[in-house]
Amino acid sequence: SGTGGVAGRGPAPPDRVPRLYAPARGNAVGAFRRFRGLRARTFAPFRVGARQPVRTREVPRVRIGILVAMQEEFQPLVARLADVREGEAARRPVVHGRLGAQEVTLIAAGVGKVNAAMAAQILIDRYAVSALYLTGVAGGVAPGLRPGDVVVADEVLQHDVDSTPLGFAPGEIPFADRWSFPTDERLRARLLGAVEAVTGKPPLVGRIVSGDRFVADREEVLRLRERFRAAAVEMEGGALGQVAWANGIPFAVLRTVSDTADGEAPRDFTAFLAESAERAARILVRAIAG
Repeated sequence: SGTGGVAGRGPAPPDRVPRLYAPARGNAVGAFRRFRGLRARTFAPFRVGARQPVRTREVPRVRIGILVAMQEEFQPLVARLADVREGEAARRPVVHGRLGAQEVTLIAAGVGKVNAAMAAQILIDRYAVSALYLTGVAGGVAPGLRPGDVVVADEVLQHDVDSTPLGFAPGEIPFADRWSFPTDERLRARLLGAVEAVTGKPPLVGRIVSGDRFVADREEVLRLRERFRAAAVEMEGGALGQVAWANGIPFAVLRTVSDTADGEAPRDFTAFLAESAERAARILVRAIAG
């Protein structure tokens, strides 16, 4: 059964986690630390979130972008669009249409963080979207989640970024201004209302973590729960969040649970994929179109 409320939190979010992972002292480490001291001058122009010239637009941005990974998640949304116009970008199917009165552009990104980042930037640059939604299925990590339950992200991060030998915390993006990316409160509120309207119960709200591997191991689930306080795990949200944040675009992430990321995950994922994707589509349409 679903779990309402907010996923449990420790005392410090990841952007302010104390540096508990510093390597032992030594000449190599000392040289690296001196190198890091130069980063303000050397890396500032290239940092995530470094100030860039403000782009001005003559036409207000009024289009919403929707990103999914797989065709099974794409088709239930396409089926609900009005005034459908099909296209392609970077060898990925793109569909334009309306959900109610709202113009939307939907892209099937492909699985994984690189695909998600590329598709998000396409939606921002080529189609001038004013907001981004990511939806689809995920593995449940928080205790009590079952296939069919719903998780709405309050923030996203990439769990497989690991520069701990150099003194960074697990998940920390080296030399970046931040590495956990909060979702937009207004978009998140619309999702929360839509979940309750469609399912009759509140979703779990918490951190969704992303990595370029399908998690199907109970020990890994425990690691994600303890190290990152994760509510769910998937393969795209952290990358989309980083791109949206760097571009100043509000975003939200909605996931329905297809499996519990343990030893039964491959079987459950296959069995519940279509049902979970259909539920996610109904919720997202309700959030956007009302």
